[in-house]
Amino acid sequence: MERVVLAVGDGDDAAAGAPWWTLQRSRETPLRVELVHVIRAERDRAEATRRLDRLKRGMLARAPHVMVTESVVAGDPRRVLRRETQGADLLVLGTGRRGSRPRFRLRGLAGRLLEDAPTTTVLVPDGWGPAARGPVLAAVAPNAASARAVVIGARDAARAGVDLQLAHAWEADPAVAPEHAGRAAHRRVLDDAVQHVHDEVPEARVVPLLEEGEVDEVLTELARHARLVVIGGRTRARGSAAVARRLLTRTRTPLCVVPAAAG
Repeated sequence: MERVVLAVGDGDDAAAGAPWWTLQRSRETPLRVELVHVIRAERDRAEATRRLDRLKRGMLARAPHVMVTESVVAGDPRRVLRRETQGADLLVLGTGRRGSRPRFRLRGLAGRLLEDAPTTTVLVPDGWGPAARGPVLAAVAPNAASARAVVIGARDAARAGVDLQLAHAWEADPAVAPEHAGRAAHRRVLDDAVQHVHDEVPEARVVPLLEEGEVDEVLTELARHARLVVIGGRTRARGSAAVARRLLTRTRTPLCVVPAAAG
């Protein structure tokens, strides 16, 4: 059974992006969901407890098969969530997206967690709705976080019965190597990722994609049609927060960030 910590914010209900995504996931794999509401002051505890109770009842009304627990914890949100997610499979947060821009700031809690995630972390925009049969998209890079990410993406795709798109973006640099040599080197990176997935999740249906262009632009375009985007905590030369910012401001696709040593 997968252990999911769902970080609850003000105004969250069972129809909000993060709770709704979690309920949809429960249709594909058994879950134990832990609702965690972090408060700064004890005077907020009563209202937070009522909010959690409403959310729990709403989730159970939609998915009575899901095991749901709740807790209100006082303290610094980042420290609390790092402690509460020890041993968890997933941390799920809503971005609070309204309109074309998310209300949360990546330099705040979500951004710090993405750069130093205690476990695999999923950001779900408000207003998200399930993709019909979209693929899982996993970004490929030559690092340990990416190696974990493609396997996690493959398992999700196999459970859902959809394709796994393995995308590797590259930019030609004639000063470093001729274009054909550069493409061949990046093709090997992609081929290694495909073989890694075949070894770890042989039932996954893999679609390799070697795309020329900036990683942000390539992933943003492919993400528009995906049900989930999975990236390593460090993606190529840019940190995960930079890639996350582009994806979350330009698409409504949930984003999963996998640290090199995910919990």
